[in-house]
Amino acid sequence: MWLSKSELSVFQDLRELGLKPSFEIGTRVGRGFADLGYEEYCILPGNRLQSLLTGTITPLAEHEKEKLFGVFSADDLLAELNLRGFDVTSISSPDQRKWILEMQLGQQSPISVEGKTLLAVCCAAIKLVFK
Repeated sequence: MWLSKSELSVFQDLRELGLKPSFEIGTRVGRGFADLGYEEYCILPGNRLQSLLTGTITPLAEHEKEKLFGVFSADDLLAELNLRGFDVTSISSPDQRKWILEMQLGQQSPISVEGKTLLAVCCAAIKLVFK
């Protein structure tokens, strides 16, 4: 699934808030370029990256890892919420136009987040957790 520039921008924001990517083989990561926008990569064996845009394979230098952000799935983000102690009590799309995620931390009041896609809702929930 190709992600839009705005979706990749959200993942870069999550990196700046502290959600760091895993550099395991098969992981999708992205990088922002000031003049070009964003590019997605896949981590390959041997500490290499493959561009999902061009197919080019390049070495992944240790100092380059700081410039990369994770490109997460909704499942990855839901697992991150769980790791941080949040109980996702419901995920719904009542009118087929928006998604609603409800979560709770312990005995605190429930939190509700809305968005156009499930991935957008999960990103918004993570942003709330990291702020």
